[in-house]
Amino acid sequence: MAKKRSNALLFEKNQLISQQKDVISDMNRQLEKRVLRAQMNPHFIFNSLSSIQHLISSDDKKGALTYLSKFSKLLRQVLESSVNITLVLKEEIELLKIYVELEALRFDHSFSYSFDIDKNLDLDKYEIPMLLVQPYIENAIIHGLMPKTGDKKLTVSFKDIDNYIECIIEDNGVGITKPKKKEVKNISRGMSITGKRINALKKFSDQELVKVEDLNTDGFSGTKVTILIPKG
Repeated sequence: MAKKRSNALLFEKNQLISQQKDVISDMNRQLEKRVLRAQMNPHFIFNSLSSIQHLISSDDKKGALTYLSKFSKLLRQVLESSVNITLVLKEEIELLKIYVELEALRFDHSFSYSFDIDKNLDLDKYEIPMLLVQPYIENAIIHGLMPKTGDKKLTVSFKDIDNYIECIIEDNGVGITKPKKKEVKNISRGMSITGKRINALKKFSDQELVKVEDLNTDGFSGTKVTILIPKG
């Protein structure tokens, strides 16, 4: 009897330890996501503030006020969702649209843009990591479109693909080029953080989640980035 009681107590203790490990593991995952998100937002906000500074230094008061108004809306949405690691897809797309509007203002509407959203995609059902794809859009604008002369186009699409939300960011810019030394730090900073966030998502998928294609072919240039976001 004593041995059975001892075995039962040992079994219960092992179960409790196992449950505690699961809780701690989940807490670590959540903490990791929060830390990565906390690193992401200052980078994003810094770029927006730089844009406002650019307009002010150019003595474009109307543009600065318009930009500041949109940036305030964006910042308010970011702060209101500060307790969340993820955002409903509909809200995430709205944030991305405001970001692209801000960049279009900053660069005097020198590029056109469009968002293509799959009608079959339930924007209120799925949640994705906040501002996950923003750095890829930023790269497309800053390093793809801005160095180019002539017509500049950016398209961002979201589609419902089986167990994933597929986001495609495509531009007709200069294509994949080696960045200048002064650009390397900013690129590695933003993309290294995003890389960690993508790696965190790999725990939920065995697929390649990010694919970057150089579209430089006969008479055409550009870059296409395909991101698969697990529905989870």
